[in-house]
Amino acid sequence: MSIGEEIEKYTKEIANNPDNYLAFCERGKLNRFHDNESSLADLDEAIRINPKFANGYFQRALTYINRRDFTIIHSNLGDDLVINKIRQDLDLARNDLDQAIKIDPEFDESYLQRGLLSWKHENSAPALADFTAAIRINPISYKAYLYRGYTNYKNHNYDAAIEDFDSSISLEPNFHAFWRKGIIELNSDDRTSALIDFTHALEFSPPDDIDFDEAYNFSGRRFYWEDAIEDEFNRIIKEFPEIRALSLYRKAEVRYEIDDERHYANMFAELILGLEFCLCSEGQNDLILKIKKFLYFILWDVLLSDLENHEESVEYLWVSLSRLAELCHDWSAPHFAKAFLNTEYFKDFEGAIIDYNSVIKIDPNNAKAFYNRGEAKFKLGDLEGARSDYEIAIGLDPDAGKYYDKI
Repeated sequence: MSIGEEIEKYTKEIANNPDNYLAFCERGKLNRFHDNESSLADLDEAIRINPKFANGYFQRALTYINRRDFTIIHSNLGDDLVINKIRQDLDLARNDLDQAIKIDPEFDESYLQRGLLSWKHENSAPALADFTAAIRINPISYKAYLYRGYTNYKNHNYDAAIEDFDSSISLEPNFHAFWRKGIIELNSDDRTSALIDFTHALEFSPPDDIDFDEAYNFSGRRFYWEDAIEDEFNRIIKEFPEIRALSLYRKAEVRYEIDDERHYANMFAELILGLEFCLCSEGQNDLILKIKKFLYFILWDVLLSDLENHEESVEYLWVSLSRLAELCHDWSAPHFAKAFLNTEYFKDFEGAIIDYNSVIKIDPNNAKAFYNRGEAKFKLGDLEGARSDYEIAIGLDPDAGKYYDKI
């Protein structure tokens, strides 16, 4: 069932019973994904109907936090009015979390969220108290141990942090606990343990749902590439050649997750360097495939963007594709992407034909390459050559109707 269908379901339930505070709450949770104000209106109504509804206050707190995030993403954060709005939403969220805990002192998720609000404002003592309360209530919450471990880490209480990270890992192995443990061990010159933990960490894609990794600046940008994280990755890549390729791959993943176009050039460079390391090592076939798959994905992410207004993107993309073509003689994707650039951006149809020749040499059954080469020949006035390529494309893929249209 889609979100829209679920919202419609709860709307009908509310129409049948206007005092159904649970339906208001559920619709409010769903509205949070696209309309904070509608979400708040529904949760206000749920609380009005049942003022002792702890989950209503908790959900409304999450919407205030979400509205704060929306403001950060879409506003000029140099504006004092905007900063005041953010602070107001955080205060409203904290008040609701306080109320949820007052109504239900065993509501562990409320303690977790309140602890995170304290942690983000450098209030480590109340954060530790709330994370500890969450653990007491729900001792199998890996996030509670993770957040408390991170708070201990920030307080330089490293023994307690490692103990918490170990508890988090025992409940659910995760990137952040292994990574922070590795940093502590590396700083303590325990390189053997650090290598083990970094290797475990890099088995996971760094998730984007861990709240303490949501770093904000107040100059107008959303989740930004933290210098500390950049430095940590660079340090691991330098000090542990054994996991250099995997580290570069994960670092590129993080760059992509934060959705910062400024880092596309670095992302390509890191992935290609990781690929070079893999190709020089034994037993790296799985990682080679992962890197190629990711490169293919972001290649077309960039290729299908507005290249006309991003000359710099075209420049680094062309360099990256040329290097990939040199590295991977049996991979047709770089040649296909170069042909696409030649056709769509440079209008160099002769160059495109050369690249499609390379694709066809590697993959002689690629109907699309024959068709696209035919298009390039057609643009150059080589009608017979174009017809020949269209016919080959049809022979390879008889179901492609557009190929027939060209004959």
